[in-house]
Parts: sequence; C-alpha cells; structure tokens
Amino acid sequence: MIELTTSINASVLEKLLSDILLAVFLFLIVIVLMAQRSERMKLEAETKKALYESQLTYLQSIEKNAEDVRKFKHDYQNILLSMETFLQENRYEELKDYYYTQIQHSSQNLLKMNTQLSKLSLIQNLALRSIFYVKLGTIDTDKIRFTLEIDEQLHIEKTEEIPLVRAVGIILDNALEALRVLEEGALQVALIENQGSRLIVVQNTCAKDLPPLYKLEEQGFSTKGNNRGLGLTNLREITTNAGFMVETEVLNSRFSQKIIF
Repeated sequence: MIELTTSINASVLEKLLSDILLAVFLFLIVIVLMAQRSERMKLEAETKKALYESQLTYLQSIEKNAEDVRKFKHDYQNILLSMETFLQENRYEELKDYYYTQIQHSSQNLLKMNTQLSKLSLIQNLALRSIFYVKLGTIDTDKIRFTLEIDEQLHIEKTEEIPLVRAVGIILDNALEALRVLEEGALQVALIENQGSRLIVVQNTCAKDLPPLYKLEEQGFSTKGNNRGLGLTNLREITTNAGFMVETEVLNSRFSQKIIF
C-alpha cells in the first residue's frame, strides 16, 4: 500500500509540474505576442505620423510656390510702373541707373536661385524633393550664397523616405536659423553617392562662439533659450532608429552635418 501510494503521488506531482511548465510556456508566448503587437502598433502610429508630416510638407511647398508667383507678379507690376514713370518724364539716365542697380542685380540673383533649385528635379522621391523645396525656397539670395549639388544616380528606398525627410528637415532648419541670425553667410547642400554609400551633406556658416558639439546635442539645450534644443536630440534618435549614420563637424566657422545611408 505504501509503495502504491508513493507511486501515485509521484505521478500526480509529475503531471502537476508538467502542467505548470506548460502554463508558464504558454504565458511567455502570450507576453511575446503582445509585445510584438504593441511594437507593431507603435511603428504603424509613427509611420502614419511621419506620412502626415511628409504630406503637410508637400502642401506647404505648393502653397509657397503659389505665394512666390503672387509676389513675383506684384513686384513685376511695380517695376513696370516705375520704369514707365522714368520714360514718361524722359529721365533716361536715372532709368539706366535704376536698371543696373536694382533690376539687373535682383534678376541675376533670381536666375541663380532658380538654376540651383531646378536641380531638385533630379530627386526622384517626391517627399524628399518637397522638403528641400520648402526649406531652400526661403533663402534670401541677397545675403546668403547658396550652392546645390545632386547626383542624379542617387536612389532613395521607400523605407528610407520618412526618416530622411524628418532628418533633413531638422538639419536645414538649424542651418537656415543660424544664417538668419548672422544675416549673411553661405549654404552648401549636396546629395551624392560615394563608393557605394549615399550621402546628404549640409554645410553652413555659423557663429564663431558656437558651443561644443556635446553641449549642442544635450536634450533641452539651445542657443535660443531653455527647452528649445530638441532638434539635434531628435535627429540622433531618428537616424539611429533608421540605421543611418550622422557625422557632425565644426571647423573655421563652418557647421557641417552629413547623413550616410
């Protein structure tokens, strides 16, 4: 009887342990599946947000182009009226001076800017092209020397679109803000392919007393005041999650950032 009871108890205990292990295993599977679902939902939410931001940027580009056309028409009418006044009063020497000091200079700057921006058509990805149009279209060519270089062979994968748009937006905002503060300087932008790597490079004139890079990348730090320095922190997070590399350099009053992907 003792041997039989011992055998039964061992069998019950073995089954109980087996059931417990099975329950723990099933519980772990449920936890993993829930974590995967949560991560997938988070990724979908971030993707929808980024797509919305990309579409908003494109709409802003269209609105800005329409506003630029309206301003150009208005300026063109004013120029014609001014020239008509000079002609009506036979003030030819003053008209000549007005043309060479005002109209020709503005015309040359506009032509240079349009020539540079026309290169953006080489970017096949619409969202990335739009962010460049929106940001670079605000440049005051009277104060800022602007150059653009684009490798027409550069290809952007669909999965790279969203993080690139967000990262480029941050970098260009920082560059243009620095130039607005200085009220002069230079901006160079390049999209190139080099030895199998694709690069987006933005270089701008910066203040001579710019804080160290480690300070600029601290969350919350900004040269514009408290709680306004999230740009570089966000940039690092976006590029890290996307698997991009970012190289930042400050040399001889030049602030340069390079995205490698």
